[in-house]
Amino acid sequence: VAHGARPDGFALLLAADVTFGVGDFEPLVRAAAALLSRTPRARLLLARSAWFEDLQPTLLAAAEAAGLRLVKVFGDAEAGAAVLEIGWSALEVPNDSMLLEEF
Repeated sequence: VAHGARPDGFALLLAADVTFGVGDFEPLVRAAAALLSRTPRARLLLARSAWFEDLQPTLLAAAEAAGLRLVKVFGDAEAGAAVLEIGWSALEVPNDSMLLEEF
């Protein structure tokens, strides 16, 4: 457990500019899965730039292998930048995308 980490996990992880290639995806999602609480609303928010768009399916495949899934994509279609909202695949939330509206 990381210093200062909650033993039951974190409800929200924020990540930006943390992936530089496909080799970073598996360690990123494994770390997120280890740090996120096992609650339906626990989320990883991952900001990505336009160049990353072609690699997004590879990241999502790694996320699914770790038990996570894409909940929603927030972004600017013209600029290509986006924030991926990723949560647990086995835990269902009635209104999946409420997380960002609560903050």
